[in-house]
Amino acid sequence: NLEIIIEHLQKESLSRSDLALKMQLSKTALGKIVDEMLLNNLVILSEEKGPNQVGRKKVLYEINKDAGLVLAINFAGHHVSVTIANLKHEILDEVKVEGIDFISKKDLLEINKVIESFIKKYTNEKRKLLYIGIAAAGKIERESQTFKQSPKFSKLEGLNLKEYYEELFKVPAFLKNDINLMLLGEIEKNASLKELKDILLIHIDAGIGGAVYNKGSIVEGEHGYAGEFGLIKTFDKMGNVTDLDTACW
Repeated sequence: NLEIIIEHLQKESLSRSDLALKMQLSKTALGKIVDEMLLNNLVILSEEKGPNQVGRKKVLYEINKDAGLVLAINFAGHHVSVTIANLKHEILDEVKVEGIDFISKKDLLEINKVIESFIKKYTNEKRKLLYIGIAAAGKIERESQTFKQSPKFSKLEGLNLKEYYEELFKVPAFLKNDINLMLLGEIEKNASLKELKDILLIHIDAGIGGAVYNKGSIVEGEHGYAGEFGLIKTFDKMGNVTDLDTACW
């Protein structure tokens, strides 16, 4: 419920009544969550603004953008981008580490230097790093958030990227498929897509990725591999069995 309320407030300021209606919660239940958010400085109070405001003004809640920061690491493509933003999705800084096709330990150390510089520059006693989101290509097991197949991380076989960053920076980390995140991002910024309940995204680059959006949510499948169209079997020029991902190379 807390995460859903944050999602609503990232889009607009809302009153307790508005939130209770959107969440389909009683005002009492909703009030307990909002009070906890106020206590933890996640939200701040504001008043409804309008030229014809008459009588008692409605108290609204909005995200406290300075309550904390989030960091995103995108391992997709031929470079790695590191982005830091506040809780209102306002980007504070972004750095691209170029020329990385297959991740090595040396590459991770270079990426970590960027993260450390962001933490030093943008965090303080009141505004801390809250979590790290990681986007990467490949088969990512949904429950364990570990790679079951990822050519980009073939040099680091056995590395648990989620645990690696949690241990290094002492904050929760989340590993998600890059194309699933791409589709969610397109829906978020494109008003016409928000009206659709069923979407199929196929991304062709160095390989082939995909995402399936059905009945208003991403379809991950039992293990989290849904949409991996690059793994569909085909034949190469010599007649050998291969998959579409390999054929792209």
